[in-house]
Amino acid sequence: MTAPRPLPAPAPPLPWGLSRMAPYPPSAPLPYTRVEIDPLTQTARRFDRTGQPIQAGKHGSNVARPTHSETPMGGDGDGSPGGSRTDTTTDYVPD
Repeated sequence: MTAPRPLPAPAPPLPWGLSRMAPYPPSAPLPYTRVEIDPLTQTARRFDRTGQPIQAGKHGSNVARPTHSETPMGGDGDGSPGGSRTDTTTDYVPD
């Protein structure tokens, strides 16, 4: 007599998001064919089909600018004026 074979494990359910996926739309061709990391600056260098470096143009760097505001604070209920509190928020503005 042979031992019974174990039943195969049921397939795990598919993630719910797979039913909502669609292929990416076509994109415009890129002006470069190769990207390398510059060992000194640790930045990307892009090259065209002939191997010449190309300028990637300006890209998203930001300048931090602090903004200040004062929030009035009420007195303690005896009619005396309260002070104020200064808040500082940093806004990031594209350069």
